[in-house]
Amino acid sequence: MVFFAGMGMAAYAAPFAYVGDKNLNSVAVVDMATYTTLTTLPLGGALRGITEIVANDATGKIYVLVGTGIKIIDVDTNTITGEIALSPSSGVAASPKAMVVSPDGKKVYVLTVAGQVIVIDAIKKAVVARLAANAFGVAMAIDKVGEKVYVATRGTRGKPAISIIDGLRNTLAQVVSTGDFEAAHLSVNPANNRLYIIGSGSGATDFQSYRVLDPATLIIKSVVVTPWPAKFLISNFSSLAFNQDGSRLYLGTYSGPLKTDPRAKLPVLEVNSATGAVTRILLVPAGHADVHVALKLATSFSNDKFVLAVFLSEHLYQYSVEPARRAVFLDVLSNTVIKNLTFTRHGDGDTLIGDILEPAPETTRAGTVTIVTVLQADTHQPLRRNEPVRFIAKVAGKNPTGKVVFEFVAKGDDKRPVTIPVVLENNSATLKLPACNGRWADRQLRKIVCSAAFKVSAHYKGDKHNAKSTSEPLEKTR
Repeated sequence: MVFFAGMGMAAYAAPFAYVGDKNLNSVAVVDMATYTTLTTLPLGGALRGITEIVANDATGKIYVLVGTGIKIIDVDTNTITGEIALSPSSGVAASPKAMVVSPDGKKVYVLTVAGQVIVIDAIKKAVVARLAANAFGVAMAIDKVGEKVYVATRGTRGKPAISIIDGLRNTLAQVVSTGDFEAAHLSVNPANNRLYIIGSGSGATDFQSYRVLDPATLIIKSVVVTPWPAKFLISNFSSLAFNQDGSRLYLGTYSGPLKTDPRAKLPVLEVNSATGAVTRILLVPAGHADVHVALKLATSFSNDKFVLAVFLSEHLYQYSVEPARRAVFLDVLSNTVIKNLTFTRHGDGDTLIGDILEPAPETTRAGTVTIVTVLQADTHQPLRRNEPVRFIAKVAGKNPTGKVVFEFVAKGDDKRPVTIPVVLENNSATLKLPACNGRWADRQLRKIVCSAAFKVSAHYKGDKHNAKSTSEPLEKTR
């Protein structure tokens, strides 16, 4: 009842930051060991604008979204290895707005301005589906296992919404109205898979709150950020990211004017992700400009250090030449600036976007999973109605991190499984279920477990700190 899991891949030094310059139509590769630019990769062709850059740790690929498709960078060679075309043969641009990549690197999702979601097989470099979400696409996010893709749209006739795509079946599953709240940026909390939403600032209170969507209930709750840091001239939230365990949310801001005070800083708010309480304010050096925007936040947790990269846009009202573009790297624990990296070519304000690639996963064995105990004597009979049951999975290996996903299916009905992820603690994951005559939150799970016979399997799912490994299922029939 023991199996091994692992995933080998070429080794590459990291972390690297990949910084896209829209004006130059190029991507700079920054070594975060020294914070120096190793090389600059021209994307080729006419200036088409870089909309998004996504680094995929599992495959070591960098996806760069431009006007007509996706450029793919191989990190081992730092070269452009191909392009995935999005537009039809006529050459009409697809007008891409946003992009996400599945955690395993096998799928890429692109949102167009018209609200269409283009699903791409990243291995074959081919479009496999085109889904109609709502009108006026704004932003995207994907959960940590690639099962749900969230699409924010402004909608028609003032009806903004979040569309939810089933990442396993490539279908539109649900559309959830956000009322009068217009979403602008999305991110999924790694701890609980809840979707966090910041607004466009069009509403009177949007800029002082964020929204949280529970994927289980589809209920959206508003969380007010308190206490509000009134001494900073914050016009709106402009970006968001999480710490490693999801307990802290980092909110980039749209601020200004700051140039009159040489001591002025651009704030990034650190808040308790559950309550919205401000726990700290991280300070980004502000350039000589009237408006400062934290366009994107990217995180790195390598070498026992939490680094937050802030990709900035800055604008001067009365000058034809804009300030130089900057990427600021912060040590979050000490709230200090590691590097204020300046890209000296001047141009328009919204020109810098990027992402961070974490170190390559270790090629050693990632884990061994064993169902250790099922607390019932007779595995061929239904559970005793007055006794709860525990399923314990042990994961061997060097400090494995991630989750064990338990999957339950009724005998002869493999098409309707119920899956429950359990976070590893001290190399084990324990799933506790109530007695059959007790209260169950999941009726379908109760129906399966309390039937005459069922099958339970355990899958180990490592995370980016443990090879992002997956396992073949371990099966035990009751």
